[in-house]
This record gives sequence, structure tokens and C-alpha cells, in this order.
Amino acid sequence: AYTFQKEAPYQITALRKVPIVGDGFYSGPQFKGYWKPVRAIFPGGYVYDEDHIWVAFGKDDHEVWVTKLNRKALMKSLIRY
Repeated sequence: AYTFQKEAPYQITALRKVPIVGDGFYSGPQFKGYWKPVRAIFPGGYVYDEDHIWVAFGKDDHEVWVTKLNRKALMKSLIRY
């Protein structure tokens, strides 16, 4: 997770030292894609309110997951630059 400036050149302003990883991210049945098996997590989008951030992301080129994060805890875990 990271934050960045609102204006170009969009410099990173804070960064989480370790990635956010959940159960099942890189385990379970491996999807056999069009050319080879795929293991990948890629961001989609997010929405938030005062307390939570919901993040949508793709998994292995064939699933969509959504996770709910504690917004205050996430922001507190970021290291500011």
C-alpha cells in the first residue's frame, strides 16, 4: 500500500514496508490460463468511508476478490517520506 501526491509527477508520500497478503493469495488450485498456469494478484479499485477501505483485486486472471481493511490501522502502518 502507498499514497502519492495529488498532482504530477505523483511522487510517493508514504509506503507500507510489507505487502498486504491474505490467506489463499498464492495457494489453492492453480488456474490453467490460456498459455500456462498463472499466479498473480493485481489491483482493481477501491472505495472507502471513515472506518474502512474495500479493495477489489483480480487473482490468477480468473477471479475477482474484495477485501475490507481497517482504514485507520492501514494509514498508521504507512511510513511517511
